[in-house]
Amino acid sequence: VDTEDAASVAAFRASHGELLDRLAQLSRETRANADLAAKIRHKYRLKNTCGLSLNALVDFDEPLDILSHLLVGSEGTLGFISAVTYNTVPDHPHKATALIVFPDIETCCNAVTVLKTQPVSAVELLDRRSMRSVQNKPGMPAFVRELTEGACALLVEARAASQPLLHEQLAQIMGSIAHFPVEKQVDFTEDAIENARLWAIRKDTFPAVGAVRETGTTVIIEDVTFPVEQLALGVRRLIELFEKHRYDEAILFGHALEGNLHFAEHGTGRNMAPFVELEWGSEAYGLMWQLKRLLDPAGILNPDVVLSDDPQVHLKHLKPMPAADAIIDKCIECGFCEPVCPSKGLTLSPRQRIVMWRDIQAKKRAGTDTASLERDYQYQGIDTCAATGLCAQRCPVGINTGELVKKLRGEQASHTKAASWVAQHFSTALQGARFSLHAANGARMLLGAPRLARISSALSKATSGRVPQWTSAMPQPENAIRVTLPVEDQRPRVVYLAACVSRVMGPAASDREQMSLMDKTRGLLEKAGYQVVFPLEQEDLCCGQPFASKGYPEQAEEKRQQLLAALIKASRGGLDPIYCDTSPCTLRLVQDLKETRLDLYDPVRFIRTHLLDKLVFTPQQAAVAVHVTCSTQHLGESQALIDLARMCSVNVIVPEAIHCCGFAGDKGFTTPELNAHALRSL
Repeated sequence: VDTEDAASVAAFRASHGELLDRLAQLSRETRANADLAAKIRHKYRLKNTCGLSLNALVDFDEPLDILSHLLVGSEGTLGFISAVTYNTVPDHPHKATALIVFPDIETCCNAVTVLKTQPVSAVELLDRRSMRSVQNKPGMPAFVRELTEGACALLVEARAASQPLLHEQLAQIMGSIAHFPVEKQVDFTEDAIENARLWAIRKDTFPAVGAVRETGTTVIIEDVTFPVEQLALGVRRLIELFEKHRYDEAILFGHALEGNLHFAEHGTGRNMAPFVELEWGSEAYGLMWQLKRLLDPAGILNPDVVLSDDPQVHLKHLKPMPAADAIIDKCIECGFCEPVCPSKGLTLSPRQRIVMWRDIQAKKRAGTDTASLERDYQYQGIDTCAATGLCAQRCPVGINTGELVKKLRGEQASHTKAASWVAQHFSTALQGARFSLHAANGARMLLGAPRLARISSALSKATSGRVPQWTSAMPQPENAIRVTLPVEDQRPRVVYLAACVSRVMGPAASDREQMSLMDKTRGLLEKAGYQVVFPLEQEDLCCGQPFASKGYPEQAEEKRQQLLAALIKASRGGLDPIYCDTSPCTLRLVQDLKETRLDLYDPVRFIRTHLLDKLVFTPQQAAVAVHVTCSTQHLGESQALIDLARMCSVNVIVPEAIHCCGFAGDKGFTTPELNAHALRSL
């Protein structure tokens, strides 16, 4: 039934009249039972998702309304929901967040009671163990490490439609709790980056604690909710239970305004099924079973989930998390990584890669043949992973699934001699790449772009991606750099490190702009008053990224060290800044960099630190679309890039929900479906 479509509703009433009549009868019987109706209303004064949504029976008269509200929170158990229309609420643009640490739980919970009457949009409670679990993460306030053992914190957020109103609210909020003793605090801040850091404390606590569990064990979430006026007593009793039963890593955090602690809205499936009757009583529990049998008479929807006759079901079928690889063993499969993965929905997400690899390793240990699984995993898990590591940025414990994939590629790498030859004869390899681009460009002129695209697509499929697929965006070859020796004059020097792709690949024939990136960059640097110098023998130099991504770490590090030595010489021992024209190369060089003399810059950081005062920026009317590369995100320059674009154009567009483009070096050529999937929303 489509509840927004009158014809659909009428048809459903005709076909399911008996069902609707029975729901109406159950509603009347429930409301006539004063004690039961009162219990239901009381339970839903608190945060409650245990069992089925019995409040639908007392809140609505119309049986179709009862049905639709019964399904809320019970999709998959009572029925299937294909679409939901939300009523939106204002997302006020002006926000401020504070972290207030109280000396003990009682004081903290008493402050919650006061804050419930104030203009706050969120109040989150974090006990000392919660804060300890994330105290060493980047961006955490230093004082978190020094808090006393009994400390308890509140993360408080306020929102308003205007800044004056927000400031008025903040003054009111702080005045209301000024009489409570405070151990430490981060005052209300409106800075978006600082706000995100504070909320990361709350967001990352559960996964961080789950990550320190013993390898091979499973994480279990429990929830409990209290009336706010009894929150302090409830928290104290929970901590006593942790201590009594030696749950030394257990933490308390949750929505303080609702008295809801995660430890009333999670863990309500098989985890709670044997205890639903204990919580609700036999009368309400029997009503839930009547609803289940009415809507799912065959019992095929989520059997034993939410409702079960098995008193031991909470101890069965626990999700296994077997040891698989030290890189991923900390993963609790929370899924925070998934939104930024370009292959999610095409093949596997980072979480799914980990789950499948765990399953393969567990089956191997059990003596099960995994050949078929591993064949599927080759494409699903390894070949379609961009391995850029954005998943590690989202993971609360920094797991980089791409590192696992690169390790597996290394174990499969069978062309070590060829990789070593390329590393030692890199200029020859670049010449070969230029020749290939010359050939592709010649074929385009001879055959025409449409025919070449069809032929190359067929060849790419026939060779499983070994022959790259030609597209109209295929670059033309770029000539090798003609290096001139630096001259002695008064101009400041900058070492220009042109990446391999910049030295080999020029604009596509279809591009409006036909000046190469190198020529553009050199012209801009000279316009700013710099003498541009290049490392000697630049054609032989590479940061090693192509080798690392293919599973050849030794050759990758050999090229990296060769390049660093050349940069020391070119920069006169680190005297001159080094401009690298691509962020992936910059990131590769600065990671674990022990050579402190080198002053390495990606384009964004160099422009904002060295060129803003040397050039005049005049915003143009032409629209500019900005994609922040994965490496730029890793370098922390995302917002700076967007800000620079806004200095150049009055119309800057940042596409939503595109985090990684999926090109991943050469996968745009060899696995174009990954790139296409990542950019499908453009």
